[in-house]
This record gives sequence, structure tokens and C-alpha cells, in this order.
Amino acid sequence: MQRIPRTLIYMIIVLICSISALATLQLFKPYSSSVNNGWKTCEVTFTTVTPTFTYPYRHVREYRLKVYVADAPEKLQEGYKFKHSYDFLGKGASGILLDVRPYAEATITITMHDVRLPLTVIVLSNYNGKYKIINWRELAPEEDWTIKLPKNDPLILELDPSVGREILERASAAIISLNSYG
Repeated sequence: MQRIPRTLIYMIIVLICSISALATLQLFKPYSSSVNNGWKTCEVTFTTVTPTFTYPYRHVREYRLKVYVADAPEKLQEGYKFKHSYDFLGKGASGILLDVRPYAEATITITMHDVRLPLTVIVLSNYNGKYKIINWRELAPEEDWTIKLPKNDPLILELDPSVGREILERASAAIISLNSYG
């Protein structure tokens, strides 16, 4: 019978310990990564009506975008923290819709700590079933913004700034509707 070299025995022990450590780490994976799998999406439609000088002509434009929906406290806190892409799950999204309706009239702080991406943040308020932009700001990583939410079913959009700027160019005339979460 041939004797197994000690070096090989040590390597096998290290390999077994490494596999055990990796298996243990999988059990204690950060909560946010398990929440990612439950992110829903929603389509947001921005409709602008530009009156022309000749009756009855008007120019109606629609701009649609897909966003992730933060509809639970964990997702509201997570947002874009530690994300490297606006479409962090590869579903074609341009941002996140924060459902802050339960916090109407509260003062909140949107914090960009641990957020690596710049954002255009748009505050929406409900008027007769449609939403209007009532406030907005571009935020850089590590910046904070404290705002008082409106009383009429407030929502917040956090968007890729290139998309956000395009929307804000038409903000004064925009009517916003949301399709159901999907």
C-alpha cells in the first residue's frame, strides 16, 4: 500500500474547509439580494398635450418607460443602494417607482449613501386619478434631499438622469398614468 503525502492531505482538508465556509456564507447572504428577486415592474406613461395656434389641432405625445416598483419598506430602503445599473435585473427598466403613499404628508429624506449612480428624483401627486410632477431634483452619490410629501397619494420616481431630463423638459404639461404592477 502506498502512503499519501502530507501535503496532499493538507490540501484536501483545506478544500473541505473552504467548501464548508462557502456553504455557510450562502446561508447568511445579505437580505437585499433575496429581495431583488421579488421586484415587480410597472409602466409609467407621460402624456403631454401641446396646443397649437390652429383649432382643433393639438400635439399629443406619449412617453412610456418601465420602472421597478419599491412597494415594501425593505425595497424603499434598498432602492439603488449598492447597484451598478439602473436596470439592475435586466428587465428593461429606467428607474424605480417608490410607493410612498402610506407616508403622505410626512417629511422624508432621500439618501444617496451607498448609491453609486446619479439620479433624477421626481415627486408626483395624484389629482383626480392622474399624477402631476410637483417637485424634482438631480442627486449625486452621497447627497441627501429632505422633502415633505404631498397629501394626495404621493409617489416618487428615481430615474436614470438622461431619462429624467427628457421627462422634465415637458414636465409642466405632463399627465402621468401608471399601469398595474407586473
